[in-house]
Amino acid sequence: MSRIKVLHLTKYNSPFNGGIENFLRDILQCNAIKKDCETRVIAHHHQRGAPTSHSTVDGVPVTRVKLWRQVLYAPICLNLPAEMKRILKDFKPDVLHIHMPNLSAFICLFSRDARRCRWILHWHSDVLGGAPDWRVKLLYPVYRLFEKWLLSKAHTIVCTSPNYLDTSQPLAQVRDKCVVIPLGISFERINPVPPVHVSNATQTSDLSLNQPNNQLNNSQQLNLLCVGRLTYYKGHAVLLDAIAELTHVHLDIVGEGEERAALESKIASLGLSSRVTLHGQVSDSTLTTHMMNTDLLCLPSVERTEAFGLVILEAARCKKPALVTDVKGSGMSWVVQDGKTGWVVPASNYAAMRESLKEIQRNKPMISFLGQAAHERLITHFQAEAVSDQIVAMYRQAVS
Repeated sequence: MSRIKVLHLTKYNSPFNGGIENFLRDILQCNAIKKDCETRVIAHHHQRGAPTSHSTVDGVPVTRVKLWRQVLYAPICLNLPAEMKRILKDFKPDVLHIHMPNLSAFICLFSRDARRCRWILHWHSDVLGGAPDWRVKLLYPVYRLFEKWLLSKAHTIVCTSPNYLDTSQPLAQVRDKCVVIPLGISFERINPVPPVHVSNATQTSDLSLNQPNNQLNNSQQLNLLCVGRLTYYKGHAVLLDAIAELTHVHLDIVGEGEERAALESKIASLGLSSRVTLHGQVSDSTLTTHMMNTDLLCLPSVERTEAFGLVILEAARCKKPALVTDVKGSGMSWVVQDGKTGWVVPASNYAAMRESLKEIQRNKPMISFLGQAAHERLITHFQAEAVSDQIVAMYRQAVS
């Protein structure tokens, strides 16, 4: 059986740290993909000003195209059409695997070489969330024309959860093309390290990991971790309001983004400076250490732009449960089973979140019990190897 040639078109690629990027990195190292597929990746460079590069990452040829600028959250690379044309002519892929949303995907509509491939659209999220940027909302009707065209040309559309598929308006007219394949993570990428004491006072990320803090030994202490880009839909402000009146609670926030200044101001105004640490971006190994040291992952997102929440799986790998919100259409409340592998609370409701955290604090042994259950659910449903088997089967069906 011949190997299938697959070209991935994605927004960014590792070492950029994001849910899609981490998922793709893990999937491409799975045995099924390596055995049955010959893979290449083309992406925008995540560092503005860096030249176009061609490298091999873990055995996979990767082209990162020079980033010109960001326009409404979308990376614009002037040389991407030329690079795409070159790769399509040289590589001649059987399958073009397009990770959406991605403005650059529309290049394929005007490429004769791209149209010779089978198109797989990996639908990670819709463009419009519940409270979109007014500029995005204004321009979306134009974007939607090309989006519909792209959907019409796709052979298969992959959605990451049944919740999201059931509520996605762009996918409503193409349900017959859609399949649900969840995201997955690898156990090989990072070996969880033993817990160490993390300083709550230091605002730097890596330096604090070796600083002991006796406060963490307090049996009443509840250590929370929130991981993700500092942006409006992640709901950091709701979580800060929820813990403002709690005692013996410390929150570590990992991530960087445009809301950092606003969050720093809110932390100060709520008098939480000694109980909330902003770590910024951290390495994979440092994030794993934070996971091992926390009691509970919190994902307080307020809209379905949080389509899945891959970090929930990262926590489950370290046997940590998650507290998430019941955003309609988001996969968070599908990945986390309320009361079984974690807790699900109403979205944008800091009072309900506070009461749930109080109950968790009163019954801390449940954290370990649900963390173990989350780990078992990860093994059963969200391992990268099992997900890659489904993806390869989809490729085979597409090219057959």
